[in-house]
Amino acid sequence: MYIMIPFWATYDVNFPECIAVAKETLRLESPTQMIRTTSGPYEIITRSGNRYLVEKDTAVLINSYQMARNPQTWLHNLSQKDF
Repeated sequence: MYIMIPFWATYDVNFPECIAVAKETLRLESPTQMIRTTSGPYEIITRSGNRYLVEKDTAVLINSYQMARNPQTWLHNLSQKDF
């Protein structure tokens, strides 16, 4: 007599590598945009030293594409513990 074992029963059900790939894909190719409204006046100083004043209740679009590829943001978080 043979007992049929489902194929998924022989694998680790956590699939940590698959989850890591899914998270990385969503980080790089975010399905949403971040649009926020300022709650008060806000001053922005660019890397070149230019200053801009953003008025209250101004809609601000955050560039998630560029933010996800900024090494200053992500390289320090890279470690094996995420896998």
